[in-house]
Amino acid sequence: MKRRTLLACLALVVIFVTGLLLLREREFQRESYQGKHTRDWAMLMITTQVGSNRDEAVSALRALGPKAVPPLRRMLLESDKFYEKPVVQAARVLPAAQRRMLLQQLRPGQAMSHRLAALAALAAIGPPAADAIPELVQSLASPNGQIRWDAARALGAMGETATGVLVSAATGTNAGVRHAAVFALAQVGTNPPPVAATLFNATLDSDETVRTLAMYYVGQLALDATPMLLEKLGSTDATTQVAAMRALAGVRPQVRLITTNLLIIATNSTGNLRRQTIETMGTLRVANSNAAAIMVSALDDPDPTIRLAAMNAVGQISWKTAAALPHLEEFTRSTNASERGSATRALGLYGARASNAVPAITLLLEDPELEVRAAATNALGRINASASPL
Repeated sequence: MKRRTLLACLALVVIFVTGLLLLREREFQRESYQGKHTRDWAMLMITTQVGSNRDEAVSALRALGPKAVPPLRRMLLESDKFYEKPVVQAARVLPAAQRRMLLQQLRPGQAMSHRLAALAALAAIGPPAADAIPELVQSLASPNGQIRWDAARALGAMGETATGVLVSAATGTNAGVRHAAVFALAQVGTNPPPVAATLFNATLDSDETVRTLAMYYVGQLALDATPMLLEKLGSTDATTQVAAMRALAGVRPQVRLITTNLLIIATNSTGNLRRQTIETMGTLRVANSNAAAIMVSALDDPDPTIRLAAMNAVGQISWKTAAALPHLEEFTRSTNASERGSATRALGLYGARASNAVPAITLLLEDPELEVRAAATNALGRINASASPL
């Protein structure tokens, strides 16, 4: 009786193991292409950046299509084993041969390689791998910058199916995630209406890296953000107005479309908004007589940040602001190093027209501040070059 029970149990074990092996073999066949598993094709994506092997891997992954997604999703969720960090730390004190053998046997850090490989593979597959979007969104929030950006690249490759999650990520609380999401949205393209709207709003982002990237893609994709930014300029919230003004300087719309708004705000605002408006007028080279007069008058503003913005602005349209020259020369004698440096740089932009300021600028070659001395050297070079006969 005991023997029959033992044999029956053994038979069950054999059946179970056989079934498990068959299931694994079936899974291998389902997740493989030309005898190589999806995981191995994916690893080729990060171990061979160019050449026939990578092309072969891309072709294999695309041939697998949705069948490759389950193992790639599992790879995305891998994490380092709990023992890897202490092993790596311990290995540092071992002799080289033993250290190499230990690390070769345990192979720490494989989880990171697998995740990066999965992201590259999913990007290569594109929309047929859309089932992996939840894991890609999770990877987009990774503290690891490479994981985050590779996830953004993969999400961008998913096309319009990823638009909703990317719009949400681009308006979240984490600046790093917003930055990556803006990049991904630009890869999606502009057919889905939410993409353009989100990129427009990102030009107003509180984070400079997000704003800069959004402005770049607004330009690259030939999107017209002007109507939205003009609407924001009409806001009653000064912070929103400042953000819109800063974005205008970045996306560079046609000046004639915004000149009236800039002049009104520059005339009727104070503080940070007035400073940003003057700075934007200089960057966009708004050169009509009213704008020039506003810039020159701002040189006498009691707010030092506005004075600095005005110094930079008048230099940008030097052919219209000759009236600023006496003010700028006076600022070269300021007790404030930033004012001395800004005034000197502006004078350099006037070229030969600033010849009368050469003695004052020459004195700054001995200024205690390196930045001011450099500005003086540069300004004198510009003035002398433009004054010399051809």
